Amino acid sequence: MYTDCLYDWEQLAGVWDLYEDKGLNLSLAQAEISDLVAPLGLVGCGRGKVLHWLQQALGTHQVAGYDTSTEMVVAARARGCEQVHCITPGGLLPQSEPARTLMVATGVLDPLEPGEATSLLSGLQPFLHPQGQLWIYVFGQFGGSWSFAQALGATGPLGVANHRLFELYEAAQAVGVDAAFARWGIAGKEKLQARVWLHGIGKFVDSVAQRQASNNEQALATVRRITPHTVRHFSEEEIDQIVLAAGLESVSTRRFESHGVLRVAARRRTLADSHAVS
Repeated sequence: MYTDCLYDWEQLAGVWDLYEDKGLNLSLAQAEISDLVAPLGLVGCGRGKVLHWLQQALGTHQVAGYDTSTEMVVAARARGCEQVHCITPGGLLPQSEPARTLMVATGVLDPLEPGEATSLLSGLQPFLHPQGQLWIYVFGQFGGSWSFAQALGATGPLGVANHRLFELYEAAQAVGVDAAFARWGIAGKEKLQARVWLHGIGKFVDSVAQRQASNNEQALATVRRITPHTVRHFSEEEIDQIVLAAGLESVSTRRFESHGVLRVAARRRTLADSHAVS
């Protein structure tokens, strides 16, 4: 695994709603609903924000959720989600019938090296209906957040370095937002994206401070400790190679520019497809 990208799932479980505002969130799921075919499974369902909406939209018994975090699963059930299961990495998915759509949420592939991501996607194939599709959501190397991170010098081979964003937040707390922007050379359209990042970090810190009954300085230290050093962002070529290596064929790719999210829909390769590739 990429240790820079590792999430401390149990530590983050209490504030995961803030993460679910990014990536595969409600607005993105709503944009996809007309193309989703049930029965459906959501791998990486977290605290169930998206899962609960999908179960209301498609039917409780048509949608199942899966997560490796016990606390996340408990929170999803408390939210009203049914058919939500705690699983072990590489374990079986409890299901009554094969999924016509199996969604892999943002965050699931983030810490995995290409070989590990390939194994995970390959291992999900037995749980797909023969005509089913695997929908893979990842953060892409595009959109406002990526452009801002580039302007900030916070991008690297794996994605966006969180420590640079935290340093900007600390500077804004110390000298004020406008002064921090001037000092860091942030201007034009990057200012708007910077304010979005600062607002998000601020909400995160406030939430942790309330849970810990601590001050913001202590809460920020906790946030920096429990969040990954790097948030993974994939190129389209990289995710396509992983899909192909997993024995799958990409059917369609969709870019959600405002979210900075890439969705690849893939299906099992047929024998004819395998011969064509070889």
